[in-house]
Amino acid sequence: MKPKTILHLINGLGMGGAEKNLIQIIERTSNKFNHVVITLTNENYYVNRLEKRGIKIIKKNLKRKLLLPLQIIQICYQIYKIRPEVLHTWLYFSDLIGGLLGKILGVKKIIWSIRHDISQNSPLSEIIIVKLLALLSKYIPDLIISCSKKASRNHINFGYDKKKILIINNGVDTKKFIPNIKAKKKLLDKYSIDNQILIFGMVARFAKVKNHLLLIKSLSSLKNKIQFKCILIGDKVSNSNSQLKELIIKYNLTDEIIISEERDKIHEIFNLIDLNILTSYSECFPNVLIESMSCGTPCLTTNVGEAKKIVGNSGWIINDFDPLTLSRKLIEITNKGKNKIDEFKKPCRVRIEEKYSIEKMITKYINL
Repeated sequence: MKPKTILHLINGLGMGGAEKNLIQIIERTSNKFNHVVITLTNENYYVNRLEKRGIKIIKKNLKRKLLLPLQIIQICYQIYKIRPEVLHTWLYFSDLIGGLLGKILGVKKIIWSIRHDISQNSPLSEIIIVKLLALLSKYIPDLIISCSKKASRNHINFGYDKKKILIINNGVDTKKFIPNIKAKKKLLDKYSIDNQILIFGMVARFAKVKNHLLLIKSLSSLKNKIQFKCILIGDKVSNSNSQLKELIIKYNLTDEIIISEERDKIHEIFNLIDLNILTSYSECFPNVLIESMSCGTPCLTTNVGEAKKIVGNSGWIINDFDPLTLSRKLIEITNKGKNKIDEFKKPCRVRIEEKYSIEKMITKYINL
C-alpha cells in the first residue's frame, strides 16, 4: 500500500522549537509516511539533516518581496503537483498561505499549528494575522494542533475555532538528553571552571522576546553575593554579537558569562550547568525546559506558556520580569549551594520520562 504523502509548509528550517519538532516527527515516521517539506525562507539549519534522509525539500524565499507573487504561484503549483493527502502548516504565515492554497486546490486534510502564544500585548502585526486566521479557522483547517493548552486557550479567546483544536505536547529524546557526568567533566576542563562554582545557563536565541537583559541585570546584582559562572548559548549568541557583548561589559560580567557556540551539543551543555534559567516574555511550549530536565538539570523560569505545567514541583517559577525578583530567587535557590539544587535532579528526569518523552509525542502524531 502506497504511504500517505504529508506536505509540511514551514516558514524556515532555522533553529527554533517548531523546526526541531518537525524534524523529530519526520525522522521518526519516515518509514510510515512520505514527507515533503516546503520552506518559505532561506533559513537552512536542518536542511542537510533532512536531505541525508532522502526527504524532498522545496526551498522558496518569500522575503524577496518583489518576487512574492511569482513565489506564491510556484508554491501553488508544487502543492498541486505533489497532491498530498495531508497538508500540515507550521507557524502563522505558513498557516495563512498554505491554508488558502490548500483549500483552493482541494487538499483532503489541512492541519494548522499553534506554536506561539498570543496576547493583547503582542506586536500589532501578530494580532492582525491571528485575528485573520481566527476568522479563517472556521472554514479552512480540519484540525489545529497546539503544543500548549495555555496558548490554545489564548487563541480561542482571539476567535480560533475551539472544536478543531487538539493538544499534542512536545517531546524530548530521553536517550540523547540524559545525565552525563563525562560530558560535564569534559566541559568543565574546556571552559576552565572549578567544579565547586555554581554554573547557571540560558539556552535561547538572542531576541527581544527571550529577554537576555533580565538575566544579565539579575546576574549583575548577584555578582557580589555568590560565586558563579553563566553559560549563554543559542542562535545569534556569539562573540561576534556586538549588542550582547556590550550588555555583558556594561553590567561588568565579562568574568562570569561564557558565550558558547557549540549549538550542536546542547545536550552536553545542559549537563554542564547546575541550573537552567529561562527569562522569556512569551513562550508557547519551551523545549529547553524538557531538554534540560531530561538531563537532570532543574529549571528556573518565568511563568510563560506551558512552563509552569512542565516544571511542576521539580523547579522554580517567577511571576514577573523584575531583575530583583530573579536575583532574589537565585539567592534563595543557591543559598545552600549545589546540594539543594541536586535534590531536584532525579525528580526532573522522572517527570520528563513520564510526561514528555518523544515516544509519547510521536505516537499521538501517528494516530492522528
